[in-house]
Amino acid sequence: MGKMEQTLKTEITRLAKKEMRATYHPLARDVRRLKRTVSAMRKTMAVLSQLGAELQAEWTAERARLAAVREEAVTQTIFASSPRRKGSRELAATLATLFSAATQAA
Repeated sequence: MGKMEQTLKTEITRLAKKEMRATYHPLARDVRRLKRTVSAMRKTMAVLSQLGAELQAEWTAERARLAAVREEAVTQTIFASSPRRKGSRELAATLATLFSAATQAA
């Protein structure tokens, strides 16, 4: 009787492993595919983040340059209208700075 029990147990074990493999292999394949997809997305996000940081730096530099140009234009406009003394030039520069800050905030 022991031989029959051992054979039955072996057959049940073999069939259970076969069923498990049939379920496991497609899942393992899907997991590998998803891991590759996640890896590709992480790489893409890293590149996009770097590009975004570069664009942000360029925009900040451009805004600073435009603010300086705007301030210089206002100073020249005010100075061209008449201030010849040092105090008047300093006042013109201060007004230009204030105007630049006010128009930038708006």
